[in-house]
Amino acid sequence: MKTNLSLFPIGKFTRKLRIGNWSFPVLTICLICLIVLFGCQNPTQKDNGVIHLTLWQGINPPVNRDVFNKLVDKFNQTHPDIYVESIFAGEPDQQLPKILTAVVGNVPPDILSFYPQITGQFVELGAIQPLENWLEKLPVKSEIIPNLFDELQLDGHTWSVPLYTSNLGIFYRPKLFQAAGITQTPKTWSELRQAAKKLTIDRNGDNQPEQ
Repeated sequence: MKTNLSLFPIGKFTRKLRIGNWSFPVLTICLICLIVLFGCQNPTQKDNGVIHLTLWQGINPPVNRDVFNKLVDKFNQTHPDIYVESIFAGEPDQQLPKILTAVVGNVPPDILSFYPQITGQFVELGAIQPLENWLEKLPVKSEIIPNLFDELQLDGHTWSVPLYTSNLGIFYRPKLFQAAGITQTPKTWSELRQAAKKLTIDRNGDNQPEQ
């Protein structure tokens, strides 16, 4: 059911691509490893010897998708023996039924951008194979923030690599912090929970806090 990764010319997926303000030092990893879904068939190889790979992605808003597709186009231009076809398959949280149908029908995409929370379902189906042995051989692995891999591992194996990440921020009112006796912004989840308790006020005891 699985195709060996050695069938791919992995050594050629090592260039750094940059367009506008988007920098993908590891785009060449991402194009192969976001998640690789394998059926019984090998990657399609055209008569001219070009390897054809299908990539399902759900990148939104469209302006971000356009930038991503430009990166894919540049990858194709700089790798004449490989052609990646980028296909918008809907929002990632709406893709699961379509993906599972494709896997069961043995017509999955070669590469998929997806939420790591559903990795277990792909593993149970035998649709993917671990990447750590292949990934360890690539020097560009060092360009990926190490703690991101915690989200991508299951049962001791790495099943995908990050395409992008984002920073989350919390807005707060300093006067409310001051009134509650909170002198420093929380730095851990435990401190955040403690601050939330101090900031929660139920003046009439009806279990519906006014603040």
